[in-house]
Amino acid sequence: KFPDDNLGLRSFLQNLRSSFDTRVVTHEDQNRFHTIKQAANFDRERRAAGSLEHYLRSLDMRAKIEKIDPSRSERAFQLLNKTNQFNLSGRRMDPAGWDSLLRASGCMAYQLEFQDRHSNYGIVSVLLADDRGHVTDWILSCRVFGRTIEHYMLNFLLEQLRGKSIRALYLHYKDTGKNHAVRSFLNER
Repeated sequence: KFPDDNLGLRSFLQNLRSSFDTRVVTHEDQNRFHTIKQAANFDRERRAAGSLEHYLRSLDMRAKIEKIDPSRSERAFQLLNKTNQFNLSGRRMDPAGWDSLLRASGCMAYQLEFQDRHSNYGIVSVLLADDRGHVTDWILSCRVFGRTIEHYMLNFLLEQLRGKSIRALYLHYKDTGKNHAVRSFLNER
């Protein structure tokens, strides 16, 4: 709330800035305008291609999944705190909580970097689970919807869990009113 007097204005503005200030400008931030423009092209080209499968093959898609390194996790942290549509839990974290989570025993934290013939999108997905198969957080950038990345990410996690002899996967979904894209994905058969 905006302060009633001028004395509180300085602390109000400092608090406001700390809530929205970006301390680190990532590659993805710099490339955002270009990739949003490409998302519009994606939909148009997909409709023109006739077959979704044929179109996806033509994209020359490449993805790399890696464990999140707590010392280099700025983009993953940023995605967790700003993604709404494909966000399993809607949870937001502060830097200390994020760092603590990544360093916790049993935490399986992965990020997916993606590119296709249109662009290098950078890190576009984050998945946090425990070593018993409980997925607490999963985020996918809307800039890459429709490319089956969500299936690729889940298959990767399933392989990791099979290596630990875990046979079940639990996705802890919380309806936020904004995360309709993840709900639609979970309702697919």
